[in-house]
Amino acid sequence: MPSPPPYYVEARHHSVFVNGSIYWFEVLNGYKILSLDLHTEQFHDVSQDRARITYTWPLVNLEDLLAMVSGSAELSDWKLAIWTLIHKKRHGPKLTQCVYSLDIFAPTM
Repeated sequence: MPSPPPYYVEARHHSVFVNGSIYWFEVLNGYKILSLDLHTEQFHDVSQDRARITYTWPLVNLEDLLAMVSGSAELSDWKLAIWTLIHKKRHGPKLTQCVYSLDIFAPTM
């Protein structure tokens, strides 16, 4: 491989294939996403806004876009958001675009 990965991700971790790249999500050392471009055989670190992510589910392929669902709980309310990966020529890929957000309120008795 021309470039080594910037950090270790276990091979057993969930991965997703999107547009010629494989993506892994790592939570042990903070919220990190590692990608391997199969065309160039280069590893990349996908940047993201950590302040928005408090709990996440696995990465998914949503209509040929890398996406993840993030959630947060405040008192009895749950907030869910679907984030997609956008590419910027200068800065590379970044998870920043929220395509859907939903507030879920717990029933009160």
